[in-house]
Amino acid sequence: MKKTTLSMLAILSCLTLLAQEKTMDTKKTTTMKIGMTSVYVNSTVEAFKFYTETLGFVEVMYMPEINLAIVASPQDINGTALLLEPNDNPIAKTYQEEIYKAGIPVIVFSTENIRDEYERLKKLGVVFKKDPTETEWGIEAVFDDNSGNWIKLHQNKKVTGKNHRFIQYKHKFSEALLESFSKPILGNRLTTNLLGIECPSPSSKASGRPEPTSYFEIQTKQ
Repeated sequence: MKKTTLSMLAILSCLTLLAQEKTMDTKKTTTMKIGMTSVYVNSTVEAFKFYTETLGFVEVMYMPEINLAIVASPQDINGTALLLEPNDNPIAKTYQEEIYKAGIPVIVFSTENIRDEYERLKKLGVVFKKDPTETEWGIEAVFDDNSGNWIKLHQNKKVTGKNHRFIQYKHKFSEALLESFSKPILGNRLTTNLLGIECPSPSSKASGRPEPTSYFEIQTKQ
């Protein structure tokens, strides 16, 4: 069986990119947005104090007499709110305890400067399970919220220069690949040539050029 020009990895990667791009389409399919999310806490009073005085969130609604505590980011007070929900039922308590034992963060908070935030929180006595660590997508750290939860703190990786150009290439590549699937492929040829990126077809073997075996062997034109 002849080798195909694009591996399954390439196809799946392109399909994923296209799906992500579609979700950002300017033609909205819904008016819904996330208004509130929640985390279970051991005590709404203690949690409210930690989330406002230590983490720096602001009060949206606080009624301790009925165990109601809602906070939000000072950067976006009218954005997504966070309900500090009491774990006063067996199901919630068990869920929270098992997630904590497994070391799994229950929510992710973002910041533009994770190292400064890390130093600030450390000085306030916050316990970190994971110090700021470089990852493929940015920098992340994990800390204890003193209410029975691990919280992940994340800083996105800035996309500039070469990285930005590569992402543009991947989006254009995915568009061309999906477009080719909607048309007849004559002579079993599939050639995509956009923005200087060339994906040779199986016929490239006849021309003496090496046939790529994966997405990562796509050649850039000189």
